[in-house]
Amino acid sequence: MAEFSTYRRVGSRELMQWYMEYNRKYFGGRLPTRTVVVKFVRTVDGNRRFLGHCRAYEKDGSVFIRISATLASMRAVARMTLIHEMTHAYLDLWRQPGKRPDRNPHGRWFVEAVRKHAAAGAFDGLW
Repeated sequence: MAEFSTYRRVGSRELMQWYMEYNRKYFGGRLPTRTVVVKFVRTVDGNRRFLGHCRAYEKDGSVFIRISATLASMRAVARMTLIHEMTHAYLDLWRQPGKRPDRNPHGRWFVEAVRKHAAAGAFDGLW
C-alpha cells in the first residue's frame, strides 16, 4: 500500500535517514554525507509555494536540500521530492567535465536520471 495513508509527521532527522539510504541505493554513495543539510522549511527565499529546493556547490561538494514543511505529513510525497532534489544535486556535482549542464534544470539529463531511479525501484510503493 502506498505511503499516502500514513499521516504521522516526519521530522528532519528521518528525512536525513532517507537521504543516506537513497544515496547508497540510487546514487552509488556519490553524494556527500558530511557536507549535507537536509531539512524541512516553511519557505525558500520567501516563497511558500514550493515542494523542494536544492543547492549543490562544486567547490566544496556541499549540498543543501530543503523540503516544504507542508510535506512533513505526506511521507510519500516527501520521499519523492527528496529523490527529485537529490537528483539535482547529483547532476550538479557529477556532470561530465567539459559538458554544459542542461539550460533547463528538468531537461534531458534530469529526465534520464529520474527514469533510471524509477527503473531501480526508487518510487515503488510511493504512488
